[in-house]
Amino acid sequence: MATLAWVPGGLGTFEGTCVAMLHVHGVAIEAALAATLLARGFTFWLPMAPGLAITRREMAYEAASAGPTTGAETQ
Repeated sequence: MATLAWVPGGLGTFEGTCVAMLHVHGVAIEAALAATLLARGFTFWLPMAPGLAITRREMAYEAASAGPTTGAETQ
């Protein structure tokens, strides 16, 4: 279901479908929601942390290597 969604990464559709399927298989709604959000956090959001750290480091490196800029250079 999440692969057919019109939203990036299936955000929202994946969670709703996963909770519903777990509930159909006998898991309590609270436990299904907790498991789904943990799975989404580990598979979708957690991998972004290293990328963000590397991006910040690269941007700081580029800013430091560019040197100081004055207003005349930007016009």
